Amino acid sequence: EEQNIRIDRNQAFIVTPINKSKSSNSNKDYNEQMERQEVGESIMWDDTPSNASKRAGGIFAFVHNDKHVEICHIQDVCSPENRLPSWTDNVGHGHRNVLILSDIKARIKWDDWIKHGGHKKVQGTTQVRSNKNRLIDYIESIIEK
Repeated sequence: EEQNIRIDRNQAFIVTPINKSKSSNSNKDYNEQMERQEVGESIMWDDTPSNASKRAGGIFAFVHNDKHVEICHIQDVCSPENRLPSWTDNVGHGHRNVLILSDIKARIKWDDWIKHGGHKKVQGTTQVRSNKNRLIDYIESIIEK
């Protein structure tokens, strides 16, 4: 069932940091999404504050700063009404679109992420703008193997 990922370079490349603290919202939400993935449900996450993702095809990365980065494919962009009930604690995120993500397609070691131009520290959900194509080239090279 594994479909080949077609990365649309015209779409946003979104990165979100996952806090190391087990009690943080991002860590709780991330673990909830990993549980969803395990039972065959879609992984979902907020878009950026400006709703940068316009349609499917972009890249989404869970960034564990100084550790590793997990890459997903954006499969759909849904309205804020599709937010999970468990996300109500994330005050101020209610206007954000919901990204439907693929399972994790690749895990990149931190050193490789940095070497290929990835953000040195991600704070808040944002877009990759600098080195975007260089990073996508690298992601495509490891996903296609």
